[in-house]
Amino acid sequence: MPATIEQAVAEASKWANIPGVQAVGQGEKGGKPAIRVLVSTPDAERQIPKTFKDYPVIIEQSSPIGIQGGRRDGPR
Repeated sequence: MPATIEQAVAEASKWANIPGVQAVGQGEKGGKPAIRVLVSTPDAERQIPKTFKDYPVIIEQSSPIGIQGGRRDGPR
C-alpha cells in the first residue's frame, strides 16, 4: 500500500537535520499533494530528492529562519 502524504511528510521531516534546510511540510503541485521543502543553501537543495514515496518534492529558496520576537539572551 502506498504511503499517504502525511506519512511521506513525516518521514521526509528528517531532512530538517540537513544544514540549510529550513522547513519540511505538505504542499500542492498541480492540484495534487506534494512535499514542500524550504532551503537556504544550494548544498541543501542538492541533497533533497525530486520525488519521495511517489510524491513530487517542491524545493523553494528561503532566507534562514530564526525565532521571531524572541529574546536571544534567555529569560531573566
